[in-house]
Amino acid sequence: MTEAEIASKHVGGRKPVELPFNGFVRAHRVSGDMPRLPEALRGQVEAGVAQTHVCVDTTGRLTNITILQATPGVEDAVREALRTWHYLPFMQDNRVVPVCFQMGFILRPAN
Repeated sequence: MTEAEIASKHVGGRKPVELPFNGFVRAHRVSGDMPRLPEALRGQVEAGVAQTHVCVDTTGRLTNITILQATPGVEDAVREALRTWHYLPFMQDNRVVPVCFQMGFILRPAN
């Protein structure tokens, strides 16, 4: 997806601000399920990993989830979990702005 396509999916068509994933970004997440290792992979691998690039619109909803790299078989579990995530709005210059960032996961079996 091009930057223009990503921007067009955001309220007002504003280009998202690219942020590093850190405590500031982590603190904005208010809800959502963590990805879990799919049942089909249990017993085959101890854990799965995934690196993602996501965008959050001005309402706090994830609008773009891209799997950059992942253990085969975990992609759907990551996307499904991330679709439940919601963030507080991100602000820049006293305006709510869409943002994008990369984040990694280690997927373990549910207890």
